[in-house]
Amino acid sequence: MRRFAEDTSVPISRSRGEIEDLLRTWGCTKLGWSDEYDEGRATLQFVWVRESTQYIARFAVQLPRRDAFVAEWKRKNGSWSVPAESTIEKALAQGGRSAFRVLLLWIKASLNAVEHGIVSAESVFLPWIVTPDGRTVAEALVPRMADLLTTPAERLLPAPGRKP
Repeated sequence: MRRFAEDTSVPISRSRGEIEDLLRTWGCTKLGWSDEYDEGRATLQFVWVRESTQYIARFAVQLPRRDAFVAEWKRKNGSWSVPAESTIEKALAQGGRSAFRVLLLWIKASLNAVEHGIVSAESVFLPWIVTPDGRTVAEALVPRMADLLTTPAERLLPAPGRKP
């Protein structure tokens, strides 16, 4: 099955610009990117105010890494040799372009769902909202997910006679 944007030729800078324009139009007051080339990651962080509450959200975009691409190429080709440098560079650039197009698509779809009342902005962006200690909600909760989901149901329900 073909993956969305796997063959896109849209430059990363254009996708970033479209993301910035979309978030600015939506009412974000601050936005910033950081590129962590050694980690194979780009991070988008933005601030928006909704009903007098300021939210900070952070997304990390995983980019293809050279070592992972070479290992996968060797596995697929049953070879110990390394692909040509031009092959590696082309694959890494393509993976970056695809990742940013997918992020744009996700943000655009999410904001449209909010605009049409399908879901609240807080629900859409909840996993990526930054907590006071600098972690995202997802970073704080995912390691505890098994415990949270195995809590006996009666502990989650309000006590008899009390409203939730």
